[in-house]
Amino acid sequence: LGDNDLDGVTLGLSSTVHVPTHVMLDDRKPGDTGDDPDLENIVFNLLSDPLLPGPPADVYGPFSNGNLSLGVLLHQDYRIANLEVRIPAGGSLPPRLRNVYFKSIRMGATDVMNDGFRVDDAENILPIEIIFGTRSGSISGTVLDDRQRPGANATVVLVPDASRRRWPDSLRTVTTDIAGRFSIGRIAPGKYFLFSWEEVDDGAWTDPEFMKKYEGRGNPIVVNEGENTVLNFTQN
Repeated sequence: LGDNDLDGVTLGLSSTVHVPTHVMLDDRKPGDTGDDPDLENIVFNLLSDPLLPGPPADVYGPFSNGNLSLGVLLHQDYRIANLEVRIPAGGSLPPRLRNVYFKSIRMGATDVMNDGFRVDDAENILPIEIIFGTRSGSISGTVLDDRQRPGANATVVLVPDASRRRWPDSLRTVTTDIAGRFSIGRIAPGKYFLFSWEEVDDGAWTDPEFMKKYEGRGNPIVVNEGENTVLNFTQN
């Protein structure tokens, strides 16, 4: 540590095992087992938890039949996050993917959305089921400063309620325009709090100690499926 040597340390590396994973969009009709080509436009990251420094996170995307395989190390915790929809080469974004979001991720009885997942036994690997919602909500509005003037270039942070604090892609940030306006799209339906600061260090809102100063000062908001919610509020 520091300028000192470390002796007698053994590092053990486990081999990669593969977790069968199935993906579907929630607008498929019951019993519809045919291929869904739109799935090939969706990708996401497999992240170690906690996030480890090193190479970029692995990127995964399903085949049109919804199947893929996640390569993981035994006894390592993981999360699934960073949903991205890619526009096909020479084409346009399919309409049903414009508002897609993580709706459910389960591995047996484990709620991967909140708890992440890990594999401890290579001989008994449960499959992961991912459902993407197609009707996310959105928020728009205006931020005002303490003099009730438009808060230009303010940082707006959307934070989910405590029960969903670890959901993937649920914490979102945007910057207001010169008129103090902001818009956040592709939000999973649920309860949130909105915060805004004129000046704040990048990522400070991920620090629990920093956010303790603002407990009870967030603006509560409910995001409904397929709806845009408008909220005008004053900076924190």
